Amino acid sequence: MKKIMTKNDFQLQFPAPEDSDLYFHSGGSSGEPKVSVFTYEDYHRQMELAAEGLFAAGLEPKNDLAMNLFFAGALYGGFISFFTILEKMQCRHFPMGAHTDHHFVAETIVKNKVNVLLGMPSYLLQLFQTEETLLKKAACVKKIFYGGEHFSLSQIDFFKKQFNVELIKSASYGSVDAGPLGFQCQHCTGSVHHLHHRLHDLEIVEVDVDKAVKDNEIGRLLVTSKVRKGQKIERYEIGDLGRWIKEPCPCGRPQPRFELMGRTGDVFRIGATFLNYQSLLKSFSNELNYVGAFQIHLYPAAGLKKEKIVFNLDAKLMTPPQVDQVEKFLLNVKDFNFVVKKDKLLEYKIELIDISQFEKSKAGGKIRNIVDHRIETKK
Repeated sequence: MKKIMTKNDFQLQFPAPEDSDLYFHSGGSSGEPKVSVFTYEDYHRQMELAAEGLFAAGLEPKNDLAMNLFFAGALYGGFISFFTILEKMQCRHFPMGAHTDHHFVAETIVKNKVNVLLGMPSYLLQLFQTEETLLKKAACVKKIFYGGEHFSLSQIDFFKKQFNVELIKSASYGSVDAGPLGFQCQHCTGSVHHLHHRLHDLEIVEVDVDKAVKDNEIGRLLVTSKVRKGQKIERYEIGDLGRWIKEPCPCGRPQPRFELMGRTGDVFRIGATFLNYQSLLKSFSNELNYVGAFQIHLYPAAGLKKEKIVFNLDAKLMTPPQVDQVEKFLLNVKDFNFVVKKDKLLEYKIELIDISQFEKSKAGGKIRNIVDHRIETKK
């Protein structure tokens, strides 16, 4: 069995010029930009299968009028990829991108009766919150296909109840390096996806050792690409956690199903305990019915002071009196209460800020789940 391929292993490959047609930003830390390289043949093969996946999720190219609201520029692949996907589906669409003029975007949607939006949850939430009156009155958007991030149940309810959106599905699950990995059918809910088995093999191994998980245990996702020139992908750890769905899908498709369970970096240690961002977000959203952005900042101990954790919430969706509810919820989380109240090793603060102040990734504009200032201090 070959060893697990890391991000660094992937970046140490130097594809030949004849295998280097298209370059996308591949993330990475500060310093020289990292890129993923594709041949046009591989790129178009991937986009064709991603188009099949989007059709399975419910986009109807003959009837729908779509708007591509993914981010573009700086070698980011989101907008470009979905432009190609929609082109291959022969779907009429507006290649808008994640334009910062929300009123212009909303007016274009309403004026042209656009019924399908594709984009990232954080951008779509901001668009609908900013242009609530216009979009609610028109109620023309009936389908939303998202990527890059996940919607919570409360956020899905927000779109369906407030704006009469009928269908909200993943547009595609994938990574910049590996391309499209999974798709949703009409029966896939939440973060459950079918595997793009014609493109990739998928393994799920235990979190701490290179050993296949048992049954539906949660583990690390390892991807091996079947068709890829230049940069090989063999047992590549993409940084996501997931579990197998053993039951056959009612849609009848033979492709195996898996459920995404967050990023490996979503579990963090602070104040001598471990907390899970996704677990906090899910409980927070379901119990408090909060639909906005949620970001955690971790700060190091300074002198005699304790480590500190700051929870950022959208000020437009959370009033100061509701902070008491948030605090009550947090202190009901067993591990959090223990480290704050009993061990007294951790300080915490709840801050309400404008959504524009949330820290985002430089490449794709995603709101960062966790910002660890302890790591930045060590640099």
